[in-house]
Amino acid sequence: MEPDRNVLHVTYGDALAEGLRATAPDADVLVVREALRDGPLSPSPNEDPAAFIAVRARHLAAAHGADETEARAELTAAWERIAAHDGDVVLHVDAEPCIDCATFVACALEAMHRAGRAVARGRTGVAIVRGDADAVELTPAAVAAGAGAWRLLVAGDDAGLTLTATDLEGQGGMGGYPELPGLLVRRAQGDVPLAEVHP
Repeated sequence: MEPDRNVLHVTYGDALAEGLRATAPDADVLVVREALRDGPLSPSPNEDPAAFIAVRARHLAAAHGADETEARAELTAAWERIAAHDGDVVLHVDAEPCIDCATFVACALEAMHRAGRAVARGRTGVAIVRGDADAVELTPAAVAAGAGAWRLLVAGDDAGLTLTATDLEGQGGMGGYPELPGLLVRRAQGDVPLAEVHP
């Protein structure tokens, strides 16, 4: 990554944003407030972004007490900015493997893959930071793999997700988040233990 170049830091939740702002007060930080560990994920944002956001906002209101109108406006602005940003994008998630964070990463990679990050660029300009670790820039193949895993999750293709996880393990994993496909398999199966829920 090139830290002096138009970098958008996207954190999954406020706690990660607070930590980032404490160490990098000048960073451009976008907070995504979601609970992607539960609730509907279709229609997928690659099919109908507005409908996806509407479904998610309705779920956040019903299951988590959010204001539906505010959630819809905030999610719309966040996902549009992630997809449209023309500089580097760094996704900040928890240090430990987390089904919630993995689902967010896959959704973000789908949004950026749809915008051409893994096709039109020699480098993706997309990186993952887990906790306080260094950023790991993703290859075009890794962005495409994450986006593909998201589409399999939304389609309910557990077998495809399992095969993707096995294939990636054989290739040394997906850089930055090697556990992602396996965690998405568990998300599809509804296996989200409280110990692995994003705070």
